[in-house]
Amino acid sequence: MSMLSLSYGYIFSYITTIFQIEGNIIDKIPSLIGDVVTGLSYIKELNRYFGFTEENDFSVDKEKFKIDKIENIEFKDVSFKYPDANNFVLKNISFVISSGKHYALIGKNGCGKSTIVKLLLKFYSPTEGKILINGIDIELISQENVYNLFSVVFQDFARYQLTVRENILLGSPTKKLDIESVIEQVNLKELNNLPNGLDTFLGKIYENGIDLSGGQWQKIAIARSLVRKSQLRILDEPTASLDPLEESRLYQDYQSLLLGNTAILITHRLGATKLVDKIIVIDEGTVKEIGSHDELMKKKDLYFRMFNSQKEWYDE
Repeated sequence: MSMLSLSYGYIFSYITTIFQIEGNIIDKIPSLIGDVVTGLSYIKELNRYFGFTEENDFSVDKEKFKIDKIENIEFKDVSFKYPDANNFVLKNISFVISSGKHYALIGKNGCGKSTIVKLLLKFYSPTEGKILINGIDIELISQENVYNLFSVVFQDFARYQLTVRENILLGSPTKKLDIESVIEQVNLKELNNLPNGLDTFLGKIYENGIDLSGGQWQKIAIARSLVRKSQLRILDEPTASLDPLEESRLYQDYQSLLLGNTAILITHRLGATKLVDKIIVIDEGTVKEIGSHDELMKKKDLYFRMFNSQKEWYDE
């Protein structure tokens, strides 16, 4: 259709459409500018993050203090408050973790248990006091060295949309490992029956991808921790997604799973504390009690009250 044959209706429609497009663009300009500004601020923070380097305020060579084996860890009068906060989360806490022993950190929500783990992993530095590994201030040990010493299963563990095998091997990607033995340790042999066995992709982004139950994912996270040859294992509520039977089975296998390792168990389910060597009771940011299950039950203090309040859950 040539310009000369266009009707007034067509011309009017074209002009109206142009004005509508222009109007929509003008209306959206403020919003678009806002999105761009917001995006730039995110990019600025992202660039700032990737520009971070490990702090090194010490003239000594950190490699001189490289730790290959943990003999003991000591929290010495450690206090901590978050940046710009007024109140201390931890107040003058002191305790010792000895090699080969198993410990439980217990206390109410918000008492400071997770903060202790963050300090141990050097996510933060103590506001006051020191954390010593083999008598060496943790601030003099490189972040990489610290990461290699510990293996952590957090309550909000990661679910990677990879194969079962890859999800486990992420715990130690550079080593050849016997996956089958780890699968058996955490009672996940049923995963061998998936369409492609341990090479089955997990997650919905794959065609015919398989999703697992919360309990199965949690056991994969535990298996991922087990393949790391770490000096100390930290389990933060390791049975939170398991049903009672699986929880009971895991705790029955607890000693064999952690055989030869130093371990810290963070839990609200006090039936498991019978399995550890020492229990550290945290209350409002302070160490309230330290001792074995039998020792603390005889004291009839906070642990005694907490344990008895749950007793009907796990009494035989």
